Amino acid sequence: MTVPPFTLRVALVMAALSVSPRTLADELPVGGARVEAPVPQGKHCLDEPIRKLLLSQRLLAQVNAPGGEHQLQLSLCIPLIREPGALYDLTNIEVGVSNSLSPTFVQQGGFVGITPLSVLKLKAELAGIYLWTIPLKGSGYYAFPSYDADFSEDTRPKGDGDTAGGYVLTMSATLRGRIGPSDGVGLLMTDTFQAERWSLGDGPYYYNGWRDILLKSTDWVVRNNGMLLVEIPISSNASTRVGATDETTVAPESGRTTNLLAGFVALRFRRVGAVFQDLQPFLRVGGFTHHASSSGFRTGEATLILGASTVYELARLDP
Repeated sequence: MTVPPFTLRVALVMAALSVSPRTLADELPVGGARVEAPVPQGKHCLDEPIRKLLLSQRLLAQVNAPGGEHQLQLSLCIPLIREPGALYDLTNIEVGVSNSLSPTFVQQGGFVGITPLSVLKLKAELAGIYLWTIPLKGSGYYAFPSYDADFSEDTRPKGDGDTAGGYVLTMSATLRGRIGPSDGVGLLMTDTFQAERWSLGDGPYYYNGWRDILLKSTDWVVRNNGMLLVEIPISSNASTRVGATDETTVAPESGRTTNLLAGFVALRFRRVGAVFQDLQPFLRVGGFTHHASSSGFRTGEATLILGASTVYELARLDP
Protein backbone atom coordinates (compact mmCIF):
# COMPACT_ATOMS: atom_id res chain seq x y z
CA MET A 1 0.00 0.00 0.00
CA THR A 2 1.34 3.41 -0.91
CA VAL A 3 -0.17 5.24 2.06
CA PRO A 4 2.22 5.67 5.01
CA PRO A 5 0.55 4.21 8.12
CA PHE A 6 -0.59 6.59 10.85
CA THR A 7 1.74 4.96 13.35
CA LEU A 8 4.74 5.73 11.14
CA ARG A 9 3.78 9.39 10.94
CA VAL A 10 3.43 9.65 14.71
CA ALA A 11 6.76 7.89 15.19
CA LEU A 12 8.47 10.39 12.90
CA VAL A 13 7.07 13.29 14.90
CA MET A 14 7.99 11.73 18.23
CA ALA A 15 11.54 11.22 16.97
CA ALA A 16 11.86 14.97 16.73
CA LEU A 17 11.16 15.30 20.45
CA SER A 18 14.57 13.85 21.28
CA VAL A 19 16.38 17.01 20.15
CA SER A 20 18.19 19.18 22.66
CA PRO A 21 16.21 21.86 24.58
CA ARG A 22 18.15 24.61 22.85
CA THR A 23 17.33 23.28 19.37
CA LEU A 24 13.64 22.69 20.04
CA ALA A 25 13.13 26.05 21.70
CA ASP A 26 14.74 27.83 18.76
CA GLU A 27 13.06 25.95 15.95
CA LEU A 28 9.37 25.51 16.78
CA PRO A 29 8.34 29.21 16.69
CA VAL A 30 6.19 30.16 13.69
CA GLY A 31 7.26 33.73 13.10
CA GLY A 32 8.92 36.94 14.25
CA ALA A 33 12.46 37.91 15.20
CA ARG A 34 14.27 36.13 18.01
CA VAL A 35 15.34 38.01 21.11
CA GLU A 36 18.39 36.63 22.84
CA ALA A 37 18.35 36.64 26.65
CA PRO A 38 20.69 35.20 29.28
CA VAL A 39 17.85 33.13 30.73
CA PRO A 40 15.28 31.52 28.39
CA GLN A 41 12.00 33.40 28.68
CA GLY A 42 9.85 31.43 26.27
CA LYS A 43 8.47 32.19 22.82
CA HIS A 44 4.81 31.62 23.60
CA CYS A 45 3.13 34.18 21.30
CA LEU A 46 4.90 34.92 18.01
CA ASP A 47 8.33 34.32 19.53
CA GLU A 48 7.84 36.40 22.70
CA PRO A 49 6.58 35.63 26.25
CA ILE A 50 3.87 38.31 26.25
CA ARG A 51 0.15 38.50 25.53
CA LYS A 52 -0.71 39.53 21.98
CA LEU A 53 -3.72 40.23 19.82
CA LEU A 54 -3.19 38.38 16.53
CA LEU A 55 -4.92 38.16 13.16
CA SER A 56 -4.19 35.14 10.96
CA GLN A 57 -5.08 35.20 7.27
CA ARG A 58 -5.10 32.44 4.67
CA LEU A 59 -6.02 32.42 0.97
CA LEU A 60 -6.62 29.16 -0.92
CA ALA A 61 -7.44 28.23 -4.52
CA GLN A 62 -7.97 24.55 -5.34
CA VAL A 63 -8.31 22.49 -8.52
CA ASN A 64 -10.05 19.09 -8.29
CA ALA A 65 -12.22 19.39 -6.28
CA PRO A 66 -12.57 23.02 -7.44
CA GLY A 67 -12.91 25.77 -4.87
CA GLY A 68 -11.50 28.86 -3.22
CA GLU A 69 -11.55 30.25 0.30
CA HIS A 70 -10.48 33.26 2.36
CA GLN A 71 -9.92 32.52 6.07
CA LEU A 72 -9.51 35.03 8.90
CA GLN A 73 -8.87 34.23 12.57
CA LEU A 74 -8.72 36.89 15.30
CA SER A 75 -7.26 35.61 18.57
CA LEU A 76 -5.90 36.59 21.96
CA CYS A 77 -2.69 34.67 22.74
CA ILE A 78 -1.77 34.25 26.42
CA PRO A 79 1.46 32.55 27.61
CA LEU A 80 0.72 29.46 29.68
CA ILE A 81 3.79 27.94 31.39
CA ARG A 82 6.64 30.42 31.81
CA GLU A 83 9.24 27.99 33.17
CA PRO A 84 12.32 27.85 30.90
CA GLY A 85 12.75 24.73 28.82
CA ALA A 86 11.99 23.18 25.47
CA LEU A 87 8.75 21.57 26.61
CA TYR A 88 7.25 24.86 27.85
CA ASP A 89 8.69 27.62 25.63
CA LEU A 90 5.73 27.57 23.23
CA THR A 91 2.89 26.84 25.64
CA ASN A 92 -0.07 29.19 25.41
CA ILE A 93 -3.84 29.59 25.40
CA GLU A 94 -5.61 31.12 22.41
CA VAL A 95 -9.25 32.21 22.26
CA GLY A 96 -10.87 33.93 19.34
CA VAL A 97 -13.29 34.10 16.45
CA SER A 98 -12.99 32.93 12.85
CA ASN A 99 -14.54 33.70 9.47
CA SER A 100 -14.24 31.72 6.23
CA LEU A 101 -15.74 32.96 2.99
CA SER A 102 -15.90 31.49 -0.50
CA PRO A 103 -18.08 32.11 -3.57
CA THR A 104 -20.57 29.51 -2.26
CA PHE A 105 -20.49 29.58 1.57
CA VAL A 106 -19.75 31.51 4.72
CA GLN A 107 -18.55 29.88 7.94
CA GLN A 108 -18.24 31.82 11.21
CA GLY A 109 -17.54 30.72 14.76
CA GLY A 110 -15.40 30.76 17.85
CA PHE A 111 -12.54 28.63 19.09
CA VAL A 112 -10.28 27.89 22.02
CA GLY A 113 -6.82 26.37 21.74
CA ILE A 114 -4.36 25.21 24.37
CA THR A 115 -0.75 24.20 23.92
CA PRO A 116 0.12 22.38 27.18
CA LEU A 117 3.52 21.34 25.81
CA SER A 118 5.55 22.89 23.01
CA VAL A 119 5.13 19.69 20.99
CA LEU A 120 1.35 19.32 21.44
CA LYS A 121 -1.43 21.69 20.37
CA LEU A 122 -5.13 21.08 21.12
CA LYS A 123 -8.02 23.04 19.61
CA ALA A 124 -11.83 23.05 19.61
CA GLU A 125 -13.99 25.19 17.33
CA LEU A 126 -17.73 25.58 16.79
CA ALA A 127 -18.86 27.35 13.61
CA GLY A 128 -22.16 28.09 11.91
CA ILE A 129 -22.41 27.51 8.14
CA TYR A 130 -24.59 28.87 5.36
CA LEU A 131 -24.28 27.40 1.86
CA TRP A 132 -25.75 28.76 -1.39
CA THR A 133 -25.50 28.15 -5.12
CA ILE A 134 -23.95 30.11 -8.00
CA PRO A 135 -24.19 29.49 -11.79
CA LEU A 136 -21.47 26.84 -11.80
CA LYS A 137 -21.80 23.07 -12.02
CA GLY A 138 -21.74 21.36 -8.61
CA SER A 139 -22.21 24.45 -6.42
CA GLY A 140 -24.77 24.63 -3.61
CA TYR A 141 -26.51 22.03 -1.46
CA TYR A 142 -27.32 18.67 -3.10
CA ALA A 143 -29.26 15.93 -1.27
CA PHE A 144 -28.68 12.23 -2.03
CA PRO A 145 -30.53 9.02 -1.07
CA SER A 146 -27.62 7.07 0.48
CA TYR A 147 -23.89 6.82 1.12
CA ASP A 148 -23.58 4.77 -2.10
CA ALA A 149 -24.96 7.44 -4.44
CA ASP A 150 -22.83 8.87 -7.25
CA PHE A 151 -21.84 12.44 -6.37
CA SER A 152 -19.64 13.35 -9.35
CA GLU A 153 -20.05 16.85 -10.83
CA ASP A 154 -22.38 15.47 -13.53
CA THR A 155 -24.91 14.48 -10.83
CA ARG A 156 -24.91 18.07 -9.50
CA PRO A 157 -26.07 20.12 -12.51
CA LYS A 158 -25.54 23.86 -12.68
CA GLY A 159 -28.44 25.79 -11.16
CA ASP A 160 -29.99 22.79 -9.35
CA GLY A 161 -28.21 23.38 -6.04
CA ASP A 162 -30.11 24.62 -3.01
CA THR A 163 -29.31 26.73 0.05
CA ALA A 164 -28.72 25.17 3.46
CA GLY A 165 -27.56 26.05 6.96
CA GLY A 166 -25.97 24.16 9.80
CA TYR A 167 -22.90 23.87 11.97
CA VAL A 168 -19.61 22.02 12.36
CA LEU A 169 -17.85 21.16 15.62
CA THR A 170 -14.12 20.50 15.13
CA MET A 171 -11.70 19.04 17.67
CA SER A 172 -8.03 18.51 16.81
CA ALA A 173 -4.69 17.47 18.28
CA THR A 174 -1.35 18.25 16.61
CA LEU A 175 2.05 16.75 17.36
CA ARG A 176 4.98 18.78 16.03
CA GLY A 177 8.74 18.80 16.16
CA ARG A 178 11.94 19.83 14.42
CA ILE A 179 15.43 18.37 14.14
CA GLY A 180 18.24 20.73 13.17
CA PRO A 181 20.05 23.93 14.20
CA SER A 182 18.28 27.29 14.22
CA ASP A 183 20.57 28.74 11.53
CA GLY A 184 20.83 25.68 9.29
CA VAL A 185 18.89 23.00 7.49
CA GLY A 186 16.09 21.50 9.59
CA LEU A 187 13.65 18.60 9.36
CA LEU A 188 10.06 19.57 10.29
CA MET A 189 7.40 17.02 11.21
CA THR A 190 3.73 17.50 12.11
CA ASP A 191 0.78 15.16 12.47
CA THR A 192 -2.78 16.44 13.05
CA PHE A 193 -5.71 14.24 14.05
CA GLN A 194 -9.11 15.89 13.64
CA ALA A 195 -12.69 14.83 14.49
CA GLU A 196 -15.58 16.83 13.01
CA ARG A 197 -19.31 16.73 13.77
CA TRP A 198 -21.24 18.09 10.76
CA SER A 199 -24.94 19.02 10.63
CA LEU A 200 -26.19 20.58 7.39
CA GLY A 201 -29.48 20.78 5.49
CA ASP A 202 -32.62 18.65 5.75
CA GLY A 203 -31.89 15.87 3.24
CA PRO A 204 -31.15 12.31 4.45
CA TYR A 205 -27.65 12.52 2.91
CA TYR A 206 -25.80 15.35 1.20
CA TYR A 207 -22.58 16.16 -0.62
CA ASN A 208 -20.07 17.83 1.72
CA GLY A 209 -17.87 19.94 -0.53
CA TRP A 210 -15.45 20.86 2.25
CA ARG A 211 -14.43 17.19 2.55
CA ASP A 212 -15.52 15.91 -0.90
CA ILE A 213 -17.60 13.13 0.65
CA LEU A 214 -21.22 12.06 1.21
CA LEU A 215 -22.54 12.43 4.77
CA LYS A 216 -25.82 11.99 6.59
CA SER A 217 -27.54 15.23 7.57
CA THR A 218 -25.75 14.90 10.93
CA ASP A 219 -22.57 12.86 10.79
CA TRP A 220 -18.93 12.47 11.87
CA VAL A 221 -15.79 12.90 9.77
CA VAL A 222 -12.32 11.84 10.96
CA ARG A 223 -9.20 13.25 9.31
CA ASN A 224 -5.45 12.85 9.67
CA ASN A 225 -2.79 14.97 8.00
CA GLY A 226 0.93 14.21 8.29
CA MET A 227 3.69 16.46 6.90
CA LEU A 228 7.43 15.91 6.54
CA LEU A 229 9.37 18.97 5.35
CA VAL A 230 12.96 20.10 4.96
CA GLU A 231 13.59 23.80 5.71
CA ILE A 232 16.55 25.39 3.92
CA PRO A 233 17.68 28.91 4.95
CA ILE A 234 17.96 31.53 2.19
CA SER A 235 18.81 34.46 4.48
CA SER A 236 18.39 35.40 8.12
CA ASN A 237 14.77 36.32 7.38
CA ALA A 238 13.76 33.85 4.66
CA SER A 239 13.76 30.12 4.02
CA THR A 240 12.18 27.56 1.73
CA ARG A 241 10.29 24.47 2.86
CA VAL A 242 10.02 21.38 0.65
CA GLY A 243 8.51 18.00 1.41
CA ALA A 244 5.46 15.77 1.33
CA THR A 245 2.06 15.47 2.95
CA ASP A 246 -0.34 12.55 3.41
CA GLU A 247 -4.00 13.42 4.05
CA THR A 248 -6.71 10.89 4.95
CA THR A 249 -10.46 11.61 5.32
CA VAL A 250 -12.92 8.99 6.62
CA ALA A 251 -16.67 8.94 7.26
CA PRO A 252 -16.70 6.27 10.01
CA GLU A 253 -20.36 5.25 9.63
CA SER A 254 -20.09 4.57 5.90
CA GLY A 255 -16.45 3.49 5.90
CA ARG A 256 -15.78 5.65 2.85
CA THR A 257 -12.17 6.88 2.70
CA THR A 258 -10.21 9.42 0.68
CA ASN A 259 -6.42 9.49 0.73
CA LEU A 260 -4.23 12.07 -0.94
CA LEU A 261 -0.44 12.10 -1.33
CA ALA A 262 1.16 15.38 -2.37
CA GLY A 263 4.36 17.33 -2.66
CA PHE A 264 4.57 20.65 -0.84
CA VAL A 265 6.77 23.72 -1.32
CA ALA A 266 6.62 27.05 0.52
CA LEU A 267 8.66 30.23 0.75
CA ARG A 268 8.72 31.62 4.30
CA PHE A 269 9.48 35.19 5.39
CA ARG A 270 9.72 35.53 9.16
CA ARG A 271 9.02 39.27 9.26
CA VAL A 272 7.90 41.67 6.54
CA GLY A 273 7.29 44.60 8.90
CA ALA A 274 6.44 45.48 12.48
CA VAL A 275 2.93 44.04 12.07
CA PHE A 276 3.17 41.73 9.05
CA GLN A 277 4.85 38.43 10.04
CA ASP A 278 5.37 34.81 8.99
CA LEU A 279 4.34 35.21 5.33
CA GLN A 280 4.21 31.85 3.52
CA PRO A 281 3.09 31.49 -0.11
CA PHE A 282 2.82 27.75 -0.88
CA LEU A 283 1.94 25.18 -3.50
CA ARG A 284 0.66 21.62 -2.97
CA VAL A 285 0.48 19.23 -5.92
CA GLY A 286 -0.47 15.59 -5.63
CA GLY A 287 -2.97 12.87 -6.43
CA PHE A 288 -5.71 10.69 -4.95
CA THR A 289 -4.71 7.14 -4.04
CA HIS A 290 -8.27 6.44 -2.80
CA HIS A 291 -11.54 8.35 -3.13
CA ALA A 292 -14.63 8.26 -0.90
CA SER A 293 -17.13 7.96 -3.76
CA SER A 294 -18.70 4.56 -4.46
CA SER A 295 -17.11 4.65 -7.93
CA GLY A 296 -13.83 6.14 -6.73
CA PHE A 297 -14.04 8.58 -9.64
CA ARG A 298 -11.15 10.79 -8.46
CA THR A 299 -8.78 7.89 -7.74
CA GLY A 300 -5.58 8.42 -9.72
CA GLU A 301 -6.45 12.02 -10.59
CA ALA A 302 -4.25 15.01 -9.78
CA THR A 303 -5.12 17.85 -7.42
CA LEU A 304 -3.55 21.24 -6.78
CA ILE A 305 -3.77 23.91 -4.07
CA LEU A 306 -2.17 27.34 -4.38
CA GLY A 307 -2.27 29.55 -1.29
CA ALA A 308 -0.64 31.96 1.10
CA SER A 309 -0.80 32.51 4.86
CA THR A 310 0.40 35.22 7.22
CA VAL A 311 0.00 36.53 10.77
CA TYR A 312 -0.55 40.16 11.82
CA GLU A 313 0.57 41.29 15.26
CA LEU A 314 -2.21 43.79 16.03
CA ALA A 315 -1.33 44.63 19.64
CA ARG A 316 1.18 43.81 22.39
CA LEU A 317 -0.79 43.68 25.63
CA ASP A 318 2.10 43.42 28.14
CA PRO A 319 4.60 46.24 28.85
